Amino acid sequence: MIKLNIFKKIVKYGKINKEVINLANNFVHLNVHTEYSLLNNYNPIGKLIDKAKELEFKAMAITDYNNMYGVIDFYKRCKKNGIKPILGCELTLSYPNNEFFNIILLAKNNHGYKNLCKLVSNLYTVENRNREYITLDELEKFSSNLILIIGSRRSYIRKCLLSDDYLNAKNEIINFKSIFNHDDLFLELNFHFEENDELMINKYIEFANDHSLNKVVTNDVHYIENTDFNLFNIARCISKGVLLSELKDENFTQSEYYLKSENEMLKIFSSLKDAVDNTRIISERCNVEFDFSTYHLPEYIAPDGISTKEDYLYCLIIEGMKKRYSNITTEIKKRVDYEFSVISKMGFIDYFLIVWDFVNFAKNNKIPVGPGRGSGANSIVAYCLEITDIDPIKYELIFERFLNPERISMPDFDIDFCNERREEVINYVIQKYGKNHVSQIVTFGTMKPRAAIRDIGRVLGYKLSIVDKVAKLIPNSLDITFKKALEDNSELKKLYEEDINIKKLINTSEKFEKFHRHISIHAAGIVITKEELTEYIPLSKSGENIVTQYNMVELEELGLLKMDFLGLRTLTVIDDTIKLVKNNYNQIIDIDNIPLDDKNVLNLFKTADTIGVFQFESTGMRLFLKDLKADNFDELIAANSLFRPGPMNQIPNYIKNKKNPKAIRYLDKRLEKYLKSTYGIIVYQEQVMQIARELAGYSWGQADNLRKAIGKKHMEIMEYNRKIFIYGLDDLDGSIKIKGCVRNGVDEALARNIFDLIVEFGNYAFNKSHSACYSLNAYRTAYLKFYYPLEYMVCLLNSVINFERQFFQYFQEIKKMGIKILLPSVNLSIYKNSTENECMRIGFSQIKGFNRLLANDILEERRNGLFKSFKEFLERLKNSKNISMPSVENLIKSGAFDEIEKDRSEILNSFENLYTQIVSKSKNELSGQLSLIGTDFMQENFSKTEKYSKDEILGFEKEILGFYISSHPLDDYKNYIINNNSMKLLDLKVLDKGIYKTIVYVNSVKTRRNKKNIILKTVNVEDFSSNIELLDVKDLDIHKGKIYEISIKISVNSFGNTNFAIIDANEINEIYSKKLYIKLNILDINSKKTLGDLSEKYKGYNQVILYILSENKTLKLDNKFDLTNKDLIKDLENIFGKDKFLINWWRDILKKIAILTSGGDSPGMNPVIRAVVRTCIYHGIRIYGIRFGFDGLIKGDIFEMNVSSVADIIQKGGTILGSARSKVFLTIEGQEKALKNLQDFEIEGLVVLGGDGTFRGANVLSRRGIKTIAIPCTIDNDMGYTDYTIGFFTSVNTVIEAISKLRDTSSSHGRANILEVMGRKCGDIALNSGLAGGAESIIVPEVEFDINKVCNKIICGRKRGKLHHIIVLTEGILSPYELKRQIQEKAKIDTRVTVLGHIQRGGTPSSVDRIIASQMGSVAVKLLLQDKTDLALSFKNNQVEYVTIEEAVSSKKIFNKSMYDIVDELSI
Repeated sequence: MIKLNIFKKIVKYGKINKEVINLANNFVHLNVHTEYSLLNNYNPIGKLIDKAKELEFKAMAITDYNNMYGVIDFYKRCKKNGIKPILGCELTLSYPNNEFFNIILLAKNNHGYKNLCKLVSNLYTVENRNREYITLDELEKFSSNLILIIGSRRSYIRKCLLSDDYLNAKNEIINFKSIFNHDDLFLELNFHFEENDELMINKYIEFANDHSLNKVVTNDVHYIENTDFNLFNIARCISKGVLLSELKDENFTQSEYYLKSENEMLKIFSSLKDAVDNTRIISERCNVEFDFSTYHLPEYIAPDGISTKEDYLYCLIIEGMKKRYSNITTEIKKRVDYEFSVISKMGFIDYFLIVWDFVNFAKNNKIPVGPGRGSGANSIVAYCLEITDIDPIKYELIFERFLNPERISMPDFDIDFCNERREEVINYVIQKYGKNHVSQIVTFGTMKPRAAIRDIGRVLGYKLSIVDKVAKLIPNSLDITFKKALEDNSELKKLYEEDINIKKLINTSEKFEKFHRHISIHAAGIVITKEELTEYIPLSKSGENIVTQYNMVELEELGLLKMDFLGLRTLTVIDDTIKLVKNNYNQIIDIDNIPLDDKNVLNLFKTADTIGVFQFESTGMRLFLKDLKADNFDELIAANSLFRPGPMNQIPNYIKNKKNPKAIRYLDKRLEKYLKSTYGIIVYQEQVMQIARELAGYSWGQADNLRKAIGKKHMEIMEYNRKIFIYGLDDLDGSIKIKGCVRNGVDEALARNIFDLIVEFGNYAFNKSHSACYSLNAYRTAYLKFYYPLEYMVCLLNSVINFERQFFQYFQEIKKMGIKILLPSVNLSIYKNSTENECMRIGFSQIKGFNRLLANDILEERRNGLFKSFKEFLERLKNSKNISMPSVENLIKSGAFDEIEKDRSEILNSFENLYTQIVSKSKNELSGQLSLIGTDFMQENFSKTEKYSKDEILGFEKEILGFYISSHPLDDYKNYIINNNSMKLLDLKVLDKGIYKTIVYVNSVKTRRNKKNIILKTVNVEDFSSNIELLDVKDLDIHKGKIYEISIKISVNSFGNTNFAIIDANEINEIYSKKLYIKLNILDINSKKTLGDLSEKYKGYNQVILYILSENKTLKLDNKFDLTNKDLIKDLENIFGKDKFLINWWRDILKKIAILTSGGDSPGMNPVIRAVVRTCIYHGIRIYGIRFGFDGLIKGDIFEMNVSSVADIIQKGGTILGSARSKVFLTIEGQEKALKNLQDFEIEGLVVLGGDGTFRGANVLSRRGIKTIAIPCTIDNDMGYTDYTIGFFTSVNTVIEAISKLRDTSSSHGRANILEVMGRKCGDIALNSGLAGGAESIIVPEVEFDINKVCNKIICGRKRGKLHHIIVLTEGILSPYELKRQIQEKAKIDTRVTVLGHIQRGGTPSSVDRIIASQMGSVAVKLLLQDKTDLALSFKNNQVEYVTIEEAVSSKKIFNKSMYDIVDELSI
């Protein structure tokens, strides 16, 4: 054997002579692995192609490990850079004895590419294989037009030759020669300065010569530069999950696996001219070309009897048009025909039929389908085919936004289906077109900065605490880069600059930014092909699912049909609600045809009552809705478009322009018709297209191209389009292609400004059709929430049963809406939550660890009759395979037997014996085992035991159901928590360090041993917002089921983990929750002294309430007692007697509150009512309304209110309760009737709204033992104890508006005008409105009236040329007509009279009145909850205060003389 020592002349790539340079031309790399080999190398594909271009390679191959993920990306980048792409793959081939080795295959042409796709697909799609490989038979079957290269370090032939196993090496070649032609089979020669490389290359050459094998030179490329060797190893360590220091690899020990230049390759292989030349020859023979301009749509087979598919589609469209439109106008018919002609010409008949077919299948099978999404709703053909539900004519949607005949691209229908039945539609498509024609689509997970830091930090062995610290300093936003993170975060930049190790970590991680890491499945994408998938693309596997190896963009570029079958939970909720309503009320809801102008539904959006409403429930959106106050569906569409990053900045302008449309200014009057509906703001992409068409003469297709160009934000393209927009564009023959603004009569400078406007707004303008479709979904959910709140909220809750945060939010909303929640029941619950007698019944699914199969068994057995007892339940379920002792125990704890057994504690105490006697005995008998339990020993009765306390019942709810239903352990501490600004656990969780106090309920106290065998004590606590597990390092005296004020220390350990530890805990239930009630026959001097002495002796935190029997009223002491002091209890017993005092919870004392409005109505009463009702419901208090004031109270006209009762009333004038003055209530008989009705309804607290007369009535009830709070509601502002009364500001605004209008007409005719306003004996309305409205004279009862002064002002004004004079007169001083007579007589001026009268009491309450009213309503309820009574609320010093009702009634109004003097000065 001749040994070829060709390397002796090579020493680290010395100089090369001209002879060597001429050995080959255009060396080509044929063994290149890109980043798509997924952490098997470091070869970012963009940098790889850039380097190849820099090295002036004319061609290059891609041969990733067992995949073709990167083929299209590689192909396009190579073509763009003038490099010929050679498409291949390094595949694993199976051998006997369960051995696997690699081969390289290159596609010679498109037929070879198809065969390569089939072979690569077989790696994943062939069933019953535990790893990826192909067989020799498969290779033979699909070998045509492929070139085979063997001999890499991972090849079988290398293994044979390295061990001198020439026989098997020869057999290998014989096998391959039987499959491949001589010219398609090559032995690979490479040299990486590894051990045995020199030996092996000589063996290869000798073996090739002996067996007439073609040789080809390669470099096994795994990274770009030789300096990337470390990055290559890091990538492999991430994949293997090992530290860099632990990586052991004999295959890659040298940094020679990089993209070497041609010169470098020639220096190594200078004596192997033929092998070098073969790289070029192979590249010349590999000529795969992708056609990105041809569609490969699957064929839709029309029904028999139809002449063409075009005729069939047109017939379907016309039928749908007749169904959609009762009046088919010329516009509609013209639009339909135009769209159909475009669809036909562009070759998309099959496409529309395919989409129509599976949507039609879904609807025929009652599978909910969304109204549309994306730009598909722009098509009237789609609307007629019922693919979409938004009328593009009505909403001015442009077809070319969906399908542009001037830009050849595939249409794209994204369809929403019911989340639970989406698979049925996909299965239908698979069945119709064949499983080998339908696949899900791959997506690639790439390295984001945070993940890169964690991956690389772990591999490099950095401390976890450092890695975590750096990672957390990087913003967790979608578009973040390392560069941007360093620019935005000064702390990160400081660490980077000052710490060399962190700098190394970040620099290394940055090199992996956007690096392909793993594959996943597109959430909704499905590809459908005409021929089998592998005729076009390779397939892979993600988990158990077959996926394409190309992403959805690449599939579309290849002309394949990609569909998005999206699962939308909202559609499931809507469908479930409709079914539930049908079941409950036998009502059929036609959700597709509900009116879109329903005021009740729109009011939900106006009041932002949209928790649970699709896309309108976030906190930010609800704040926007409160400001917006949408009047129609179109504004909801705009809101949905605006509330997203970018356009959100225009929300203030949109709201401002809506409130003042007259202030909107348009750059060109022609813009108004397109922007008027959005108040001068460009919100939609369609508006950009309309403006371009109107002002610059674009066709719709050209306008859509402009819209797309603006969206891409490419400066060169933008400037090109700017010139066309302004000056137009001519065709080659001189004809006008686009007219342009200037030729269309628009000033050049103005045209520039308009284009700038389009660019500014167009950057974020949204697709109107998508927003319209999703707003329709939102409107439908709001419709169901308003008209069927119980059914909708139950279905909504069921849809998020596995999402704790959303479930908690919707559960709280259900409580807030006043829907009663019932515990689980073995006789009435089903698996999910359900409705029952206008309540929500908790389902079996909410019970911890409950088996669905057992739930089915219970439901099945229930068909034979309801369960009558716990024992009977066990008897009837004893043969169930799914019943178990823990499941029965959880049923008991959840309250599921409460309706058939009186005492839960007795069942729970006895159930184990009963279960053993009944269920276990039965199972033993069925299995043939001998039971030792005889029937004589059957337990007949439950074991007697003490009943569970309220806290124990709540504990069961939390433990078994996951939340509290009947109440919350902290309910009694709500006010205390609020007043003490206690930190919420939810807020506390996001903090890094510090010590914080919070009030919590203890769910559990546990001990465990850590890895070091140290005992750790953990305490699980919760508040209204969240729960958390805390470490009790001090072993504090903390007990389950108690309420504590705790101090929590937050710290970060060396591993970067946040620790929460309790450092102090004080039980608070005995301190803050109880009150002392003392009965006294009479409150005399001795009693007062005794109470005073007790308060001094036992000063503490607890409120003391006195009940005076002789006066039948309660009084609250200012001094508080310490109820934890046992000596106090002894003294109370000795002084008053055991039966004369009571310690109890206020919640047990006050359960029902009522509200009434009396006297004259006042704008602002409704906001008070709303605040009272909502505050009561929030605190778990039942609230009742009393119609028509004290009169209604006497008649018993009392009804219970809920959140819906006060929906959308905050902006309404008057009072929804009605108001009246009652003479009967002034009598003892009337008062007794009123008291009796309050007692019959068990109403203990009352809020009354009105003036001083109403207050006196409230005072009467308070003295008779009814806790009463009075709120001042009168427009006159005549109550001296408060700065302002509710309704006053609205009345002033009404008068100001009247002054403004009267001034206009007075000026026109040169008149004086007297405006009489209300006020009785108070001139505040006249004074304030006159000052704000600029009246010349103000006449009030507090200042002596002087006719001469008024007339002199009029005369002086006329001498100055003033034509008008406004006089504001408070009612009751003198007749306005007498005043008119006097003015006309003395001042000789035509004078008119306007009496506003009760107009001042009407109208929408002003913002100030609403704010004061809302505060007072809330405070009134809270005062009642604190057992305060006989109080009148006031508004002083810009805050709500209170005095006694008697003090309020007796206070005299002080006139603001200084303000009056200012009016005098200003009216000269």
